[in-house]
Amino acid sequence: GPAGGARMREFHGLPAAPAGDLVAGGLRIVLRGSERGGLRHGVPILYRGLQVGHVIEVGLSDDGASIEAAALILPDFKRLVREDSKFWNASGIELSFGLAGIQLTANALSTVVLGGISMATPNNPGAYAAPDHEFQVHEKSEDHWLDWQPDLSTPPTS
Repeated sequence: GPAGGARMREFHGLPAAPAGDLVAGGLRIVLRGSERGGLRHGVPILYRGLQVGHVIEVGLSDDGASIEAAALILPDFKRLVREDSKFWNASGIELSFGLAGIQLTANALSTVVLGGISMATPNNPGAYAAPDHEFQVHEKSEDHWLDWQPDLSTPPTS
């Protein structure tokens, strides 16, 4: 505190981190879902299983029709996020039943505990996402999204 200020022994912190850009140079995006699902403060944003950002704030949309989450993509990874990138809930555990029996698929322990939002970018990626660009969060990925292998080392042509 200021020089000569009163001595304090108790401090009251915020219940959650402030919604502003917590890392200078990061990209703030908006994730929209029909239900809260994996959208919680602190949940990682993953690209190929690597954390590239995190959710910083979650709330109800102004019209009450959906959940909105502000997310921060770290500066080193913002080039991965394009206008046509796809986001989906990566809950960490998937259990399926079929003719071959029961199949259990589990992601990294942190994703199992916290949950997570995964993302992918198409092979022919579009323009860079602008700050506050809105993305729909899907319940799960489509199979072909997992096959995408774009070259994201060069700027988009459009």
